Amino acid sequence: MSRSFSVKLAAASGGAAVAIAAAGALSAAHAGGQPRAAAATDVVVSTQAQTPLSTTHDKTTVLTQHLRAGSYVVSATASLVNFGASDYTRCQITLGDTQLTAVTALVGDGTATGNHGDGAIVMPMPLQSGVVVPAGGDVLSLRCWHDHDGVSEYVDGGPVLAAHRSDSLRLVTR
Repeated sequence: MSRSFSVKLAAASGGAAVAIAAAGALSAAHAGGQPRAAAATDVVVSTQAQTPLSTTHDKTTVLTQHLRAGSYVVSATASLVNFGASDYTRCQITLGDTQLTAVTALVGDGTATGNHGDGAIVMPMPLQSGVVVPAGGDVLSLRCWHDHDGVSEYVDGGPVLAAHRSDSLRLVTR
């Protein structure tokens, strides 16, 4: 089961978000004091289900969320698990088909036959980037895959994909 929340203010207490604003709520907190529809600023998507990665090296979409036009700081976390021979595993955040950021780790048993080096059975994969979503919006995704066929790997339950609206975002590429 996948869950999506639109959040104005999030404060954690025992892992629970305590302040959630529904999209379309009315707000009079702008110049002139006239009521207007409040725009959702933050989105957090997660699932408690495990997501098996393809046994081929095809990309598996773990989580998605449609974003409205605007500037966002985006992040994702996932724990990858592989009890078999280690393999290079990659995760990325994409907007549409464009990669925003990616990470790679060697996940699995480095002593098993067919391994590709010393790895960890469980590997956390954090990602973060910024993005400007064009007019009309687009789909933000967390995708993961591994390099070699025949590997039985999965994303453990609890991955998170988050987007924080930031009108003052400045993207710098070096």
